[in-house]
Amino acid sequence: MLWSIRVLWGGAVTGGLSWRTRCRLGQAWAALLAVLLAACAEDKVAQDACVVLGNCPGNLTTAPVLLDGGSGDASVAGMCPGPSSDQRCDLGGYWGARMSVFSRSPLLSGPQVSNVWYFWQIEDQGERFEVVDHLDCQIRTVGLADVVLPVATEQALFYRNPQQGRPGRYVQQGDSCDFWMERHYNLRGIDHGGLVPERFADRRPLADLNPLPSEANLEQALARAEDWDMDGLPGVTFLILGYGKRHTMQRDWTQYFSAPPPQAPERASYQVALDADRLTVSALFDSEETVLGASDCGEDDSGTGFECNLIRTTADPANEPHFLQMVRLGRCAQVPELANLLESGPLALCQHIEALLPQVAWDPDWDQAGVTPPSLAAPRSRSAP
Repeated sequence: MLWSIRVLWGGAVTGGLSWRTRCRLGQAWAALLAVLLAACAEDKVAQDACVVLGNCPGNLTTAPVLLDGGSGDASVAGMCPGPSSDQRCDLGGYWGARMSVFSRSPLLSGPQVSNVWYFWQIEDQGERFEVVDHLDCQIRTVGLADVVLPVATEQALFYRNPQQGRPGRYVQQGDSCDFWMERHYNLRGIDHGGLVPERFADRRPLADLNPLPSEANLEQALARAEDWDMDGLPGVTFLILGYGKRHTMQRDWTQYFSAPPPQAPERASYQVALDADRLTVSALFDSEETVLGASDCGEDDSGTGFECNLIRTTADPANEPHFLQMVRLGRCAQVPELANLLESGPLALCQHIEALLPQVAWDPDWDQAGVTPPSLAAPRSRSAP
């Protein structure tokens, strides 16, 4: 199809036409080409997405349901004693989580949504808690293009940014629970040395840390890049469905809370129910990225052209209300269903969590000023960003 368009524009049809007419035709072809590329990409996404992600129907090893959290079953309660009757805010157990953050690109009129999934085993310590085990799972961005991690990249990221020891607070305040989880920094595609703080309590902004190698000095960036997913290309690979692959290094941080902290008083405040096995809280997030290259894009895979330039386009975190949703998978591994899930391996566990907490896409009916999506939770209060 693209070859045919180029032949028509470069030869028989346009021969003998004035430059003004050629210019108008060129604008029309560009508009048509954008529509055709979008349609092709949509078809490609529909055909290939579940294959790339490894989660086609029938691939999940367990049904996406809660296993023992809040079941009330006497036998489960006997195997997994819950908190004392006077402790109504307890995070102990195994959790799946999905963070949804918003970003904006010069190519988009509205935000795109990046969904990041996690597995956490949390030890409850009364009014405080601590992450004792963790997995980074899939990352998927929905917007101008559908961006996912190939299975090899997802597997490469499982343990690269350990959160063991990450502290938090979960305490009853009246008829709800106040949630707060300490900041954590992540790197992808580059060694951690000197680029992220060593302590959880160090909350410096990215601009105050040692700089991430930039595209302005691509040679230095390539020298620092590490091929985590072992595909023979620098950094980590993101698959832009229908367009090609993006090779990149990234740095970001995340922090979660039900009541906004002093540095972000404008953020939404969520009410977390007592005895909750599901909860939604606000997220703070910042990120930066260095694009190292693109591949499998363009008709000749040369790394040039419309598709490759689209793949290289970066986006900045937006001021929409980032949020985190969590669901308790179970309180203890003695429950057979949870034990089987934990023994099924990290990929199957991550796929289970993704099924429990499906991806979020931007809804144009949401308030563009940043009001919390109404389908998620009713915030206690909100100030416009």
